[in-house]
Amino acid sequence: LADKKLAIYDAFCLFNDSRSGLLSLGEINGAMQYLKLQPTELDVIDFVTSADQDGDGKLSYNEWWEAVCDPEAKLSLMDDDDEPEVVRRSPSLSVESATVKPLQEEELANMRHQIILAREAEDAAELKRQEEEDLLKQIEAEKQYDAEEAAAGR
Repeated sequence: LADKKLAIYDAFCLFNDSRSGLLSLGEINGAMQYLKLQPTELDVIDFVTSADQDGDGKLSYNEWWEAVCDPEAKLSLMDDDDEPEVVRRSPSLSVESATVKPLQEEELANMRHQIILAREAEDAAELKRQEEEDLLKQIEAEKQYDAEEAAAGR
């Protein structure tokens, strides 16, 4: 953003083509292309997933700010209620008339959905494996207890 001389708020407005107040996957992809970052589809999904605090698949301004603001600058930009302040604007940019078009919106949303389903399936399989392992340990402990009881003549 600094290379493009964009303030964080103005960049958010520029990239929010839908004017919804939320950056979608396609808008983030368009933003990354605009910034010449050349992300893969997975890069876009991972960026949104890591910054998306409410899990809706979109970034609010606060989520965007948390994701892109330099950590050292965050402390100096926070006000008393820990909400980010819009400190400066980009004087040469008219964000009301400028936008960056979203790219691959539907494809990225579908891919994100598939990734979420795959991760849920992996989590379910791991939980089942752990439950089976715990059950086997419990059975083994009961067998050992029964053997000790039998050896003690009880």
